[in-house]
Amino acid sequence: MSIILTSNPPHPTSPFSANVTACRAMEQESLLELVYQAVVSCKGLDQAADKLETPSETVTTIAARVICDHPQRAGAFEFLSGPSQPFPFVAKVNRKFLLACAEGHMSLLQLIGFTTDEIKEWSADGTQFRLALFLLTDCPEAVSPTWDGLIHFVEGHSPECATKLKKHAATFKEMGFDELVQLATAVEQIPGEQYAQVKSLEAFAKCPDDSLQATRAFLRHALKCTTLFTGDGFSRHQDGTQGIEELLIRRRPLSTLNHRLIHLSP
Repeated sequence: MSIILTSNPPHPTSPFSANVTACRAMEQESLLELVYQAVVSCKGLDQAADKLETPSETVTTIAARVICDHPQRAGAFEFLSGPSQPFPFVAKVNRKFLLACAEGHMSLLQLIGFTTDEIKEWSADGTQFRLALFLLTDCPEAVSPTWDGLIHFVEGHSPECATKLKKHAATFKEMGFDELVQLATAVEQIPGEQYAQVKSLEAFAKCPDDSLQATRAFLRHALKCTTLFTGDGFSRHQDGTQGIEELLIRRRPLSTLNHRLIHLSP
């Protein structure tokens, strides 16, 4: 059974209330229907326009992020991302996203970029997955995470880090999917002293190592660009096929967003 979190009855001038209460959905209700309901309430509409046939402004102004957390943890599911991820990736809700919802929870998680092994491992240790849907208009800083988009975004927060990224931008753009995955895998697990130099914008700005490998380690550990990241603005499946269109935004509390949460059960 899925759980959709809905707000209290909305204020006449706002589609959402800051207080969120849990409402259990009926068993026969699919993930797709829950997403439609959330989109409708996000937009303050009476019905979802066009649905799958003609993606419209109704859908394309909505973003989504899967939040992974332990429900027993204090403050669980209160932010779009954890403290170590100040700039979370979010997905655009479009026709491709809705088609994945129609196929089920696992299909949606894989489209967004989760691997099967990650989903199984995290589920086994009690981690829960919740889909947050919210208005993109609440995130004016959103940028497409292409290589150029990343540089632009990082430059606004750390010109020093952006300079190091620019040095290797051409190389990253020329690398194929397998090469990018190989490089990213090499920096997935690194010694503590190396991690300390790439774990944040502040740390990498002071790091004397501006090599290709160190820069990719910075992308992995500071910006959380996964091993499947290719810098084309889309998530990737494990086989390299293109996933969903993504955006990079600032970390913020869900209470500051017009949003809905849906409990995923992969």
